[in-house]
Amino acid sequence: DRSYDCNSTDASQTISCDGSAGAGEPIDIASGNVYYGVTDYKTAGSNPLVFARSYNSSWLNTYASALGPNWRSNFNRVLDIISASKVIAERADGRQITFTLNGSAWVTDTDVDMTLTKSGSTWTLTDANNTVESYTTTSGNLVLVDSITLRNGYTQTMTYNGSKQLTAVSDSYSRTLSFGYTSGKLTSLTTPESKVFTYQYKTNGLLEYVLSPAEPSTVYTYRYLYGDSSHTNALTAVYNRYGQAINEWSYDDYGRGLTSSQGGSSLNANLTTITYDDSNGNRIITNALGVADTYSFATSQGVRKITGVSRAPTATTPSMSRSFAYDSNGYMNSQTDWNGNSTTYVNNTKGNPTTINEAVGSSAARTTTIAYNTTWPELPDTITVPGLTTTFTYDSNGNMLTRTGTDTTTQTVPYSTNGQTRTWTYTYNSTGQ
Repeated sequence: DRSYDCNSTDASQTISCDGSAGAGEPIDIASGNVYYGVTDYKTAGSNPLVFARSYNSSWLNTYASALGPNWRSNFNRVLDIISASKVIAERADGRQITFTLNGSAWVTDTDVDMTLTKSGSTWTLTDANNTVESYTTTSGNLVLVDSITLRNGYTQTMTYNGSKQLTAVSDSYSRTLSFGYTSGKLTSLTTPESKVFTYQYKTNGLLEYVLSPAEPSTVYTYRYLYGDSSHTNALTAVYNRYGQAINEWSYDDYGRGLTSSQGGSSLNANLTTITYDDSNGNRIITNALGVADTYSFATSQGVRKITGVSRAPTATTPSMSRSFAYDSNGYMNSQTDWNGNSTTYVNNTKGNPTTINEAVGSSAARTTTIAYNTTWPELPDTITVPGLTTTFTYDSNGNMLTRTGTDTTTQTVPYSTNGQTRTWTYTYNSTGQ
C-alpha cells in the first residue's frame, strides 16, 4: 500500500494512487458523486464481523437494495449477468467492475486487480487482497454472494429467503448477524449479543432513521435528510442523536456535489466547495481557508485520472503545482509534489510497485526495490532500501512468520556493520491473532 505517497497535503482533499480524488466528506472530484460510509456494528479483534452502510449520490441503483435508494451494506455484492460474454460485479461501495469473456477467460481493465472465474453454476471473484467471494447462479440475471473468505481462511456465509433477501450472515467463529424485513426494506439487525438495530424509512423508501440498541428506543442514532424535488435521493445532511448536523452537502443542477461542511449552517466547519468547469473538465476545489486548487484530468482505461493540481497564490503563499502520470495499465508511474520533488514507480501487472525512485535527479535520490511473494502476490518477499534489506516469510494463510532485516552498509569503524541481522518472529492463535 503506497497511498501515503499520493495524498495531498491538504486534509480536505485526498489523492489515491489509482488517480482518483475526493474533497470534503467526501465528494468525488471527477464525477461529483457524494460518498458517505458508516459502520453500525463491528466485533473486536482480528477477523471482525461487521455491518456497514454506504451511500452514493450518483449510484445507478441497478440492484434494489433493502436499505432503500442509493444505500448499500457491505454484504450487497452482486454479479449482474448482462449476457453470455459480459458480467458486471457490483461492489458494496457502489463501484461497478465490468468483465468480458475473452476466449475462456473473464477479463477486466488492466488497472483493476480482480479476477473472475466460472465453474458450472459457481462464480468466484478474487480481489487484490486474495479475498475470495463465491456466487451461485440460480434464476434471473442477478447473482448474490454466497460466501466471503479472507486469505487466512476466515469465512462469512450468507443465508437468503425465498425473496432473495439476506436473512443471516454466519462466520467461522459461529457468530451470526440476523436481518428482518418489512415490505422489502431492512428494518432490523440483530447482533450475536442479541442487540437490535432498527431502520426506518420515509414514505418514498429513503432511509431516514437508524436506532442503535445503545440508545432508548425513542432516540435515533442517525437521521438522514435528502434533497428537493429535483434531486429527491440526494443526501443533504446527517444528524446525530442530539439533533446536531454531523455532515451537510449541497448539489448543483446536475446532481453533483457542490459543497461539503460539518457542524450545521451555523458553523459551516471545514467548508469545501467544488466548481465544475465543463468546458475543459477541470475542477476547482476551494477549502475552508479560501485556498483554491484546480484539478486537471486525462482518461486512462476508461477512467478519468488526475494529471495535475495547480494552487492559486494567496496573500501569503505563492502559486504551486503537482503533476501525475500513469503507465499503459493505468497505474501511477510518476508524481511531482508541491516542492518539485519527483517520484517514479515501476509497477507489476497488479499495480504493485517493484521499484520506487524518490527525489529523482537530486542529491537525496533514493531507490527502493520490492519483490513479491508468488503465493500471495500482494505481500512482499523482499524490500531493499539503501543500507537495509528486509525479507519476510509467511504461513499457508498469508500471516507473517518472520521479518529479517540485514544491514548492507559498509561501515567498518568501530566495527563492521555489513551483514548484521535482526529477526522478528510471529506466532498466532486459532483466531489469527
